[in-house]
Amino acid sequence: MKHTKRSCVSTSALFMVCWLIGTVLSPAAAEGPKQTKTNTQSTVSGQSLEGPFPRPRLTAEGVVRTQMQALQNNDIHDHGIAITYRFASPANKQQTGPFERFAQMLKKSPYDAMLNARNIHYGHIHIMQDQALQEVTVTSATGLETTFVFHLKRQKSAPYTKCWMTEAVSVKGVVNQLEVWGQAPQPGSAT
Repeated sequence: MKHTKRSCVSTSALFMVCWLIGTVLSPAAAEGPKQTKTNTQSTVSGQSLEGPFPRPRLTAEGVVRTQMQALQNNDIHDHGIAITYRFASPANKQQTGPFERFAQMLKKSPYDAMLNARNIHYGHIHIMQDQALQEVTVTSATGLETTFVFHLKRQKSAPYTKCWMTEAVSVKGVVNQLEVWGQAPQPGSAT
């Protein structure tokens, strides 16, 4: 009988604690911890944990717009560049290297025109099965107009299965440029 009484007391105490927690906490708090926006950003390997991530429902054009808007609104912490890097395909990242190198590449001509651009014009997107091309013309913060061509591919491997990601970005009309997102500089090229 003692064992049954102790079980009832334990069960009653547990019920009471759960009831108190349920009445004291709001429904939002009961869902678990959420990230709150503060003046400091949470980062992993220099990349912000805030903002969009690749997902299968995002269209190829949506990826380009996400990257361009992120670059247009880049800040001193390179949050926009970090978002753009998330949408670079694994093959692209193999060529461009780690985030720090990618960020430095974007801060050099011709790609620096995308950072804090005054205006962005999205051309028609051409989709051929699991690949896409889209021209984007930007007017830089200094007024320079440059057209870039985004080369995208729908990924086939986890963790990005069925996600559109950027394979490379080139400057329209420039064939032998030193750096193209997704292509390493040619041996012997000046940097």
